[in-house]
Formats: sequence, structure tokens, C-alpha cells
Amino acid sequence: MRVYYLDTPLNPDEVRDLEEMMEWDVELVRVPCLLPEGKGIAVDQEVPVSPLRAAGILKDYGQRCAFLQLSADNTYWTTQFTEAIGRLTGSWPFLVQTRKSRASIGNPGELRVLDLDGAMRG
Repeated sequence: MRVYYLDTPLNPDEVRDLEEMMEWDVELVRVPCLLPEGKGIAVDQEVPVSPLRAAGILKDYGQRCAFLQLSADNTYWTTQFTEAIGRLTGSWPFLVQTRKSRASIGNPGELRVLDLDGAMRG
């Protein structure tokens, strides 16, 4: 499964843990994007689309992929990217939270994966 990330990829131990936990073969895919400073609603909804397309997200149309959660100060952008992935692929991604990202949001713990598609579709 392709796991998209913006800044820092999973380290080898995290890749191994994710592959064991989810029974996936992980392919890390960097999304080439610098996040803008402002948060204008009209602009924000389209910010993730071009970088995701450049990273090859359309290869995942009709199938599931994953997105590596950004740090707490970028929670807004995690939401924008996961929504864009849902629009571009037809399914919400799995959200991968590392130990570091979990600590940054005040919920320390080990690597975990959230099924956003299952949560959003009920």
C-alpha cells in the first residue's frame, strides 16, 4: 500500500511495524508540497490537489492508500490532505500516526492506524 507523506517518511522500524500490523507491503511516496502560511477557504481546498497529483495519487483511484499524519501544528493540513485524497481516489485514506505525531497532539503512544473511510462512511 502506498503511504503518502509531506515532510518526514516513516523510519525503517516504523515501516516494519506498519507492515506487520496491517499486513501491507509499504511504498512510501513523498508529496512535493510547501504549505502556505494563510488559510483562505477558497485556496485551501485546492492546495493539496496539485501536489497529490504530482505524487501519483491517481494511481490509487478506486483503491485504498494511507497518509502520514502531520504534526499538531499542521492538523488543519492533515485534514485538507485526507479530504483531497478522498476526493481523488474515491476512498478516505488510512491515517498513520507515528509515536512522534501522537505525542505532538497530546495522545502519546505507539504507531497506530486510523481507518478514516470506515469512520466517515459509518
